[in-house]
Amino acid sequence: MEFIIKATNIELTQELENFLKEKISDCEKFIHNKKFPLIAKCEIEKITSHHRKGPVFRAEVNVELPGRKFLRAEAVKEEIHVAIIETRDRFQREIKKYVRKK
Repeated sequence: MEFIIKATNIELTQELENFLKEKISDCEKFIHNKKFPLIAKCEIEKITSHHRKGPVFRAEVNVELPGRKFLRAEAVKEEIHVAIIETRDRFQREIKKYVRKK
């Protein structure tokens, strides 16, 4: 799986980038037809700069599948790592829904 990662209002460290790639690439095993290149467009951001508590981090993943089908998952949480994990879980559900329909 290929990644395009965008970070907004947050520093994209190597540790954070590796964590994101590891969690999202776990979802690739649910896609059975891998004859096409998968490109995951990921965005992580700190939504606000003046809030210190509450859901201030957002993670989003978009993947285009054959047949002009787009899968999208997004989560807003208090910590960036938790937001990435929640996004992965939602993305897995989207993939499973897509596979069941096919």
